[in-house]
Amino acid sequence: RPLAARRGPDDKRPDRVWDGEQAAALATTGQARTFDLPRRRAERPTERVDARALELVEKWLAARRSAPTAPVPAPAGGVRLMVGDLAPMWSGVADHVARSWERGDLSQWVLLVADAVPDGAAELVVSGHVAGMSIWPGAAAAAAPAPVLWLEPEDLVDAELRRRLEARPPAFVIADDLADWLPGPDREAQETAQALRAILDLKAPSVVLRARELTPSWAGFLAHACGVAPETDPVAAGHAVAAEPDPWSDPRPGLDGGHADRPAALAHRLQVLMARLRPVLAARYGKSGAGEATPPGAPSHDLVPLDWLGRLAGLTPGQVEEGVLLLRWAARLNGDALSAAAGDRPGGAGHTLLVARRFAELEPVLGRLAENIALVLPLWLEGGAVPGLLNRVDLEQPPVRLAPDDLARVDAFLAAVADTPGLGTGLVYHCPGGLLNSAVRLVGWDGASAAVLPAVLDALDVFRGRIRDVLAAALETGEGFRVETGLAELRDDERAFLGLGVVLGFWRWLGPPAAGALHLVDLLTVAESPTVRESSLGWDLYRAQMAPRLPDAPPLSPPQRTTRDAADARPRLGPLRRLLSGAQGEPDDLETAISRVHDVTGRPGDPAFVMLKGMLGTGRHEALVRGLLRTRRHAEDPGDVIVHCPDVAVAAQVTREFLAAGWPGPLDVRIPAAEAATAPPPALPSLAEPRTTVVVMCEVQRFAPETRYRIAQAGRGRLMVMTADEVASTEPWEHLFLTTPRANDIVTLTRQRHQARALWTEVRAYAPENLQAEPATRRPGRGHLESGYAANLVQSLARVVAAHEAGALPDRLRITTPLDNDLDYIATQLRDRGWLAVPEARLDALLLPGPREVLAALTDVLMSAGDLALRLGRVGENRPAADSPPAPDPAEAAGEVPAATHPTDPAGREPLLPALLGPEARPEAAAWLADGRHDPADTLARFVGRFVGAPWANTFLRHREARQRVERMLAEWGNESLADLAALPLWEAWWQVVNGDLGRDAGRARRPLVLLAPTARPAGARVP
Repeated sequence: RPLAARRGPDDKRPDRVWDGEQAAALATTGQARTFDLPRRRAERPTERVDARALELVEKWLAARRSAPTAPVPAPAGGVRLMVGDLAPMWSGVADHVARSWERGDLSQWVLLVADAVPDGAAELVVSGHVAGMSIWPGAAAAAAPAPVLWLEPEDLVDAELRRRLEARPPAFVIADDLADWLPGPDREAQETAQALRAILDLKAPSVVLRARELTPSWAGFLAHACGVAPETDPVAAGHAVAAEPDPWSDPRPGLDGGHADRPAALAHRLQVLMARLRPVLAARYGKSGAGEATPPGAPSHDLVPLDWLGRLAGLTPGQVEEGVLLLRWAARLNGDALSAAAGDRPGGAGHTLLVARRFAELEPVLGRLAENIALVLPLWLEGGAVPGLLNRVDLEQPPVRLAPDDLARVDAFLAAVADTPGLGTGLVYHCPGGLLNSAVRLVGWDGASAAVLPAVLDALDVFRGRIRDVLAAALETGEGFRVETGLAELRDDERAFLGLGVVLGFWRWLGPPAAGALHLVDLLTVAESPTVRESSLGWDLYRAQMAPRLPDAPPLSPPQRTTRDAADARPRLGPLRRLLSGAQGEPDDLETAISRVHDVTGRPGDPAFVMLKGMLGTGRHEALVRGLLRTRRHAEDPGDVIVHCPDVAVAAQVTREFLAAGWPGPLDVRIPAAEAATAPPPALPSLAEPRTTVVVMCEVQRFAPETRYRIAQAGRGRLMVMTADEVASTEPWEHLFLTTPRANDIVTLTRQRHQARALWTEVRAYAPENLQAEPATRRPGRGHLESGYAANLVQSLARVVAAHEAGALPDRLRITTPLDNDLDYIATQLRDRGWLAVPEARLDALLLPGPREVLAALTDVLMSAGDLALRLGRVGENRPAADSPPAPDPAEAAGEVPAATHPTDPAGREPLLPALLGPEARPEAAAWLADGRHDPADTLARFVGRFVGAPWANTFLRHREARQRVERMLAEWGNESLADLAALPLWEAWWQVVNGDLGRDAGRARRPLVLLAPTARPAGARVP
């Protein structure tokens, strides 16, 4: 084919075209000539193929393998992602290019973007025999490329180079090694993202992206972002390999420090930070005098403290930094226009402060801050004298009245001081979920409590003194007071000082890139880029990168119920069986209620309300718990759930529903005290979005009106769920609410689910007509209802015992009488028969969060020590017949403290405590139980004191109500040994109930359990 003489881009003369003879003479100085290869087949009927000549030529070509024996096929086109060795692919490309150039096709050349060239690249350039461009020396480079043009990623930033590549695009592009192109802790790699974008914009016929190793998260991201052909996707093909150990070493702080435990929650918190960044920074700069989030005067050099961004989002500083870096890299790759001015600061310039006010104006603010800290901090540290014990406080309901700005300044200063290493204040101040997501703080100390407040005030005095010294050298300008520090590199204490002033709104911090800080404009341009705002690509990458670093959490699934609700698992009746049995079909209002609770609580950002109304036994609390659990399972970052109950009976019932449903972790269950009925100060505004918090009010008709209105007022603007029994209410329906709910906010459950058929048939006539549903109960039997006259308690009790021995009554009963003395007599008589009789009110108190976890820890310690195992025996040993109670214990007959006949202890029983804690606390709690340093002879007070400051214990003790319940428990039993406590009938009753709720075998057949309650006490949890 003719060979064209190519000229430079500025040469306007037409290209000169030679024929084959002239081109050969020019290339070899007259030492070579051309010849025609014989045809392999006739293309037209008139043509003839010289078979002899063809045979001779093929033999000659076979002896010279470098000669083209046939047209050279081009390698596969499109964008391909390779993980592994480059050599096989490079060999094919190089061979194709070499043969193409031998045939005179100079359009087949390779753009190699890498830090090093593969073997044979130099020889390929030499074999081209053309004075082409093999590297990029600048705009003066030759116009035509050589067979291989070798660039580094930084070269593609040059606009002239990109123009030439667009004018003369390569046939092949090889980007190698992508593992070195990705961002990391020590590199932002912005130029590599731009280089990859430039490569993709060339739209070359064949693009190969090669990495020696690549994590599946990065391989999946690059395959999606670069349009990789599906058949070459290393993730789909299973060829993606794990890279070196994760370089982002960012250890998670203590439990309940406000750090998410799943990738979706991390991404959600970072998304909230990015979405609210500009208004938050605008408010901060407004306090420092600038008034805008992008203040004038070199705005690209404003620095924002990274630890403050982490506190805003509820993430570690490293998680924020990596998230911003990954999102910026993804935005660069996507072609978004981002700021890069942060690196343009003139060399040698140091860090600068731009202060809006004089020190004389700042000093009163600092003095008021000290007064407020001295007033508020002791009230927040009232959790006890135990280091490590955290107290949960709500900034929207402070203990004293403070102006919103003053409270925000106290919050910011305490959080910064607690996070600053080296100060030694001993203060622990966490914000679960981040300042933008929660107004809750966890406050405590890790030293001497009396020294915390003086140490914090000393730190404030030091801060005040440094401000005075710094402003002494300030230069007044039109923008404020300018302080040139002259420091290009900052120590940790200097960086903390500059950052604290920014957080408090005292000044702007200008300077070159610094560790522990991000440039404001860079941050804002990333936050407002189309990739971050509109695309999920960068967020998917962030989630995938975070996933391997988080602890594996067990799935949220309810336990297999073998006790209380075993009837729920029985097969449903088919249509014919339902018709024959007289049932009206399966009830569907329960699923409606569950879905409605999930819809209301699963849409944070919109205040919503739902009321579940139904009679006793209609399953309104079951619907409540299952709806909340569905939200917890599907929400990206579920908020807090606060459960308000009118009394201990309802609180125990709801707590057991949560436990039986498989709720992950402790609950914040609150029972209002009589003295707390006074109205609190009005809720203060905060950075947090309160709509993520779910406020639950169970049985609103039982609350005192003042308490009910107070809780409802505190729940305004949040997600709120209520349950009510209209039949049990003594007030008009509309009086139960601040404002009467709309009809579509109420879900009425009419189907009876928990009462036996015979009982419900007798009593449903007393209910309103709209609630007299047919008895489509889920209980396995019709039940038994008997009423009669007995001459005295002895005769009544004899009937109960006889009915139990005849199998008409189960092993768990609830007996009520109007007089307390009758309850005492019944308890004595039943204990003499070997039954387990306990007051229902005392048992309910032990089933609430706080005492429940303490008893679980006590039980697990005694189990692991073998103390209970020796007394409990093994499965099947000394088990009495199921139809007869065991003989009374001699100690009980003698009037001593009744010793419990304990349930069996199967070998390998799982401990109770981890099942009651959240997934983040279970490993540490299990390790604490297994350390083997527990003594069954310890008193309960000493035992609790050993774990009360542990991070896993803070998951339930951080709630003030739970801590107060534990304190009341210690006041009664603190001096008793662990072994003696486990010998009480009350402990055995607790053991049976908790194991039953967890779906575990507690050996209930050994001793019938009787719960004793006065008639006036409202019914609590249902009894099988």
